[in-house]
Amino acid sequence: MLLDQVTGTDASVASVRAPSTVDEGEAVTVEATLFSTVAQSGLVTLRRNGEVVGSTEVALNEGSTTITLRDTPPVGGLVAYDVSVSVALDDQTKNDVGRTAVQVQGPARVLLVSGAEGTADALAAALESSSIVVDEVTPARIPGLDQLSGYQSVILADVTADDLTEQQMLDLAANTRDLGRGLVTVGGPQSYGMGAYKDSTLETVLPVISDILDPKRRRAVAQVFAIDTSESMGNCHCAEDGNPTDRLAGGVTKTDIARAGAARAIDALGPQDEIGILGIDTQTQWLLDLQQIPSDDIIEAGLAKVTPAGNTDLRATLMDSAEQLRASDAGLKHIILFSDGFTPTGSIDDLRKDAALLYEEGITVSVVGTGEGSAAELRSIAEAGGGRFYPGRDLARIPEILVQESVIASRSFINEGEFVPTLTASSPITDPISATPPLFGFVATTAKPTARTLMTIGEEQDPLLASWQTGLGRATSWTSDAQLRWSQAWPDWDGYVSFWARLVRDSFPIDGGGSVRGTIEGDQLEIRVEAPVAGDGADATDPGAVSVTVSDPDGVQRQVELTPTGNNVYVGTTTVSSAGSYAIGAGVVTGEGTTAIGSDLATLSYAAEYLPGSPNEPLLASLASVSGGRAGITPEQAFDGENLPASTRSLSLAGWLLVAAIVAWLASLVFSRLWIAGSVPQPVTGRIRNRRASGPASGGSTSGGSTSGGPSGPPKKPSKPSAPTTPAQQAPPAPPPDPDKPQAPPSSMEELLRQKRDRR
Repeated sequence: MLLDQVTGTDASVASVRAPSTVDEGEAVTVEATLFSTVAQSGLVTLRRNGEVVGSTEVALNEGSTTITLRDTPPVGGLVAYDVSVSVALDDQTKNDVGRTAVQVQGPARVLLVSGAEGTADALAAALESSSIVVDEVTPARIPGLDQLSGYQSVILADVTADDLTEQQMLDLAANTRDLGRGLVTVGGPQSYGMGAYKDSTLETVLPVISDILDPKRRRAVAQVFAIDTSESMGNCHCAEDGNPTDRLAGGVTKTDIARAGAARAIDALGPQDEIGILGIDTQTQWLLDLQQIPSDDIIEAGLAKVTPAGNTDLRATLMDSAEQLRASDAGLKHIILFSDGFTPTGSIDDLRKDAALLYEEGITVSVVGTGEGSAAELRSIAEAGGGRFYPGRDLARIPEILVQESVIASRSFINEGEFVPTLTASSPITDPISATPPLFGFVATTAKPTARTLMTIGEEQDPLLASWQTGLGRATSWTSDAQLRWSQAWPDWDGYVSFWARLVRDSFPIDGGGSVRGTIEGDQLEIRVEAPVAGDGADATDPGAVSVTVSDPDGVQRQVELTPTGNNVYVGTTTVSSAGSYAIGAGVVTGEGTTAIGSDLATLSYAAEYLPGSPNEPLLASLASVSGGRAGITPEQAFDGENLPASTRSLSLAGWLLVAAIVAWLASLVFSRLWIAGSVPQPVTGRIRNRRASGPASGGSTSGGSTSGGPSGPPKKPSKPSAPTTPAQQAPPAPPPDPDKPQAPPSSMEELLRQKRDRR
């Protein structure tokens, strides 16, 4: 039965085409195919990067109508075009917009993401003086993949991963790995290991691991988890109306999160480390005294005592925690306070003063809030205590945050002093350098095995500058900063501007001598690759040497098989379904690795279910033919059996019956044994044995008398039978046994069981 995809009147943008690249100042031709179920007029609007650049009235035919629009972008970079149609008769509005993107060739352009204001001012000035256009944004303003691909490189300057969403990290990874754009990470106090890069999506494309892997460099840490156990911690941070003190059914409480987070954080520490758990309400109580990591059952017993009750007074928390920390010989001493901040007025000021005093003693304090109460004021405690503050807006991440905090506490990530960098490898970045000014700090990391470490720093020769090829792009990591805390002597260095210009330009995409074009029609993405010929830098004469990777809007990668069509041109298709941008990267695979051919970005404007057009009748007919059914029937014929062959199916029951028989036999065997074992309870057996030995007791009741050797009390009157007994119902007295005659089989169950045991 065929059902029209469009049940009413509809106008849609079926496709939008434009050249993949144009030169700066050149006009862009945008070709849009519109579809309408009825002839009508409509308004077509063209937008560039979200801004309207023109609109025109169009007479739409019944079916398809193709129009051409033109625009000249004012600047270079990636330009996103939207074409929308607006008509009077339109029952489906989700397919009214189509999208495409055009790369406008112009001056080199980079996106600089600063973790804090002023973090990379000197770096931005150096790049701009080298004719590189710099667009500076905060982490929250990082654009999507379609806009990212318009930059030759993206620079993250002292950015913490906590300020990036998972989708942003997926886009950054796809932009470098699949589209060949550059990625440069610059250090600072909240980057790499200090910024939760470890095991993140971002770290997968970096040339360094954000951890110190050498166990000899890990100092023992004594750490106290000071956990708020007041009644307010028994609520959950999960209310639909945004009020965190309203409990939802099935919600996880803040106390539960504290237990889970502390358990995971303790697990991240080493056996040489020490932990303690301090519970806080109006008073403090040691739930687990400070000690070397104990057994799991002791830890679980301590965490089980974290139960919400009473009010909150945090004032004694830090000094009571420090009392046991002072007695420890650990090289690092740390307190993690986890609270919602509901505490008497003046407590925050007292805690801030205590944290400053402890910091002078060498005891640091970090605070994890729960996004409510006085949580915002708790930041000052962490700042005074030389630790870190986590606002806890997303409590689902609290366990991860506590693990991160434990790792940071047990590592010496921040290294400050005066260090002279060491050149360790030849590269276009470092070759012009003969000497550099000193640096006054860096973040310790570990270079990945296949990365090139170009400069090292510190006594342990940690990587200062490392780079590698990841997919089609290049990622580079600088582990010192680009501001006046650690690099204060560098801006005045004569080589500062040229050094950073070389470093950033080295990450730019390399022209592979070919081209890649992706076009989406319906739910099919068609990819056309024009590979370089032998002698142009790579040999793609072998069809198997050309590799194409497509990354969907969710960051999932897939390989697309290509078919050669001649003249080093290859074509392949893949199905797409999710609306969004698809990153396409092509390269030539050789024995030395993959050489980039080029990349492209294809955009699916809306889900395939909203595509205009008629049903696929040939496909439906083939399905009906294969299954023996009918094609092209009316709705009234959907439930009749006319002209349909009778359906038969044979099923052998022999196996099932055999299994049923075995199960029934086993069940009967088990139940019979249970009946034999339980049919004669032991007390009844005892009475039978005594009666056989001595006969009826004189003057006693044969049914209720005592069988013990003690006095039985006065004789009881026999109870009156409920009905008269006839002679036929009375059993005859048993004759005395004749010793000369063979005895009949024993009649009691006791004898049967005894003989059976004797035979065994």
